[in-house]
Amino acid sequence: MNTSLTKAGEVQRQEMLEAMHPVTAQVAMDGAEKLTRFRNAGVLLMMEFGNQIDSITNNETIEDGEGEITKLAAYWGQENTNRLYEWRNTAAAFCKTTDDEGNIVYDKSIVLEMLKQPLNNGNQLEFEHFKHLGRIANSKTRKALLTQVRKNSWSANGLAKQIKGESAETKNTRSGGRKPQKPDTVHQHVQKVHSLGQQVNNYLYETAHEADGSFIGDLFESAPTDKLKENFVDKLDDTIELLNNLHNTIGSHVDLLIDGRDHVEKVIKNTLEAAKDEKKQVMLQTNNAPTKFTNAADNFISGTAIAAKVAEAGGSKKKKVLKRKATKGAPRH
Repeated sequence: MNTSLTKAGEVQRQEMLEAMHPVTAQVAMDGAEKLTRFRNAGVLLMMEFGNQIDSITNNETIEDGEGEITKLAAYWGQENTNRLYEWRNTAAAFCKTTDDEGNIVYDKSIVLEMLKQPLNNGNQLEFEHFKHLGRIANSKTRKALLTQVRKNSWSANGLAKQIKGESAETKNTRSGGRKPQKPDTVHQHVQKVHSLGQQVNNYLYETAHEADGSFIGDLFESAPTDKLKENFVDKLDDTIELLNNLHNTIGSHVDLLIDGRDHVEKVIKNTLEAAKDEKKQVMLQTNNAPTKFTNAADNFISGTAIAAKVAEAGGSKKKKVLKRKATKGAPRH
């Protein structure tokens, strides 16, 4: 279906040219070429910006690289600083490499090569295409997706949907099997994710990181020819799609776990500060030297509500002990 639509589009453009006066047709073709160069120039300009931004964040002589990017965005009139980081991340994915001496260099030749071939409907690759493709870590998967982009004339949004598994033509994000049981506590969840992630990582690492790096390749080479059929190709496509979806799901979940970690650290910090404040209050209520009692925070086991209660209980006991000492040492009337 996609192929017939693509061919129809090419035929239609040719018919449009044939229906024009030769002078008009020449202007149309020249204009289309210039518009293509203009669009490509826009992609290359953003890549160039991205390379420069990346060089700032990697410059060891600049202490606050993130702050400099914020200033740069303000000067360029970009209200959303994240846009500059999108340029940087995309450019780094396609242009950033190292020379023989290990120095970072930026080379746009790969991008130029990719821009030479348009989509089957005649449209050009946009920077947004590169942005979505740049988020795919595996270069072979990225190349396979680019082939599909050209073949099916996917827009940047269409590509994003394919990657995220949101297209009507793709499977649901959850890939079958029994529905997993949701955890009762965050500790159960983290333990489960850690265990499953370790299993998947160990399996993929062991099969893809043999000493000569050819284990999986050898399996493909040694597979009986009568077993290599179209249904196996479909299974390979499904597996590639599944891993692409997994890559994006993991990325989203990493963001959630980072936010959760920030919350946990904040709780720990606040509880420690509460224990320290308690010590200060105890110090204000006694004339004894502060070296005569233990800092409540030193006995605090961070990260749990139980520890906070222990610290609180310990502080209460210290108050009673200090009160008895103060009474014992007071002059009698």
